[in-house]
Amino acid sequence: LAFGCQLGFPTGFTRVSSYLDWIQENSDVKIEA
Repeated sequence: LAFGCQLGFPTGFTRVSSYLDWIQENSDVKIEA
């Protein structure tokens, strides 16, 4: 997940990371980063 850096918005990457963490905590989906 490096598109945040490509877009030039590190905060966007942080939000995506938090969202992915939420998905893993609230579902059976396992995300390998």
